[in-house]
Amino acid sequence: MDETMNAANETAISSEPETQQETVDNAAADTQPEAQQGDVDMTTTPPEENNDTSTTDERFLETKFFKEPKWLSKEEAKNFAEIGMRYGEVRESLERVAALKGMSVEDFVSSIETEQDEAYRRELAEKFGNDEETINIMMEHYQAEKGKKIDAAKNKRLQDEATAEQNINTRLANEFIELQKEFPELQEFADLPESVRRAAAEGKDLTHAYLLHQHRENKKIAAAKASEEAAAAKSAGSMATSGDTADTSISALIKGIWG
Repeated sequence: MDETMNAANETAISSEPETQQETVDNAAADTQPEAQQGDVDMTTTPPEENNDTSTTDERFLETKFFKEPKWLSKEEAKNFAEIGMRYGEVRESLERVAALKGMSVEDFVSSIETEQDEAYRRELAEKFGNDEETINIMMEHYQAEKGKKIDAAKNKRLQDEATAEQNINTRLANEFIELQKEFPELQEFADLPESVRRAAAEGKDLTHAYLLHQHRENKKIAAAKASEEAAAAKSAGSMATSGDTADTSISALIKGIWG
């Protein structure tokens, strides 16, 4: 009973500041001059003129989550893109298994953890019988340990990703130094074509990727030059043929007049 009264009091106390804050916010909104109330919906459109880099980063990409507009920062957009690519690799397999069980992917994934929890509780019931108090204590300990394992796995994944990124950056820096020896006109890594940087980041040797790019560009230039020369030769041939036809017609006319 005391716990119920305390919960009710806490709810009443916590809701009071929110009500007061809402009243203040509404009053402040009503006092805003009309000049600040333009046609732009600031809930879904970022300010067009804003040199604040931090604000731009926070409103980097607009998306929808459960049909509600949501802005992602640059870092959030990058993280979600990586998660999406990783998830896309296993989505088809999950869909197959879930379909065999007559479940959605989300329900299937959730059921795996639920089944593990229930299996552990059954083990405790076999060991402690009807001692619900002990079983509940053991389940709380089990959930706490499970949370620690999940956090540890997440931290390890983040650390592995950071290490892998650092290794890539170190490799690319060393390879760029070697590339500059052959192409001193390249002052910065950003001077490289985007396709070369992407290929190198995916594991290809930077010098090889750059030379391949140069080779392909030279082939395009040679093909364009050959095409121009062929078009010019065709045009010259057409003009020559036209001239020959005119000369023949004149000769025939002269011959007809003079016999």
